[in-house]
Amino acid sequence: MSKNHPGRQFMLGAMIGSTIGALSTVMLTTKKGHKLQKAAMHKLHEFEGYVKRLVRGGKKEAAKAVNKIRRSVRRKKTKR
Repeated sequence: MSKNHPGRQFMLGAMIGSTIGALSTVMLTTKKGHKLQKAAMHKLHEFEGYVKRLVRGGKKEAAKAVNKIRRSVRRKKTKR
């Protein structure tokens, strides 16, 4: 993979941006320790659920695409 790969640049930017965002949130928040930790864990669980839904959806889409390709290949074999 080349160093100028767009996906790599995007991921690096996302990581840097999220780190800066997290640090600024911690520095500027008005919540105290335990409340901040509880709120952060709640958001983390929300994000985890979101990622799981995305992955499940991606797996379903990939399975549909694979099945479509298999059907297409089978049709081509039977035509011969």
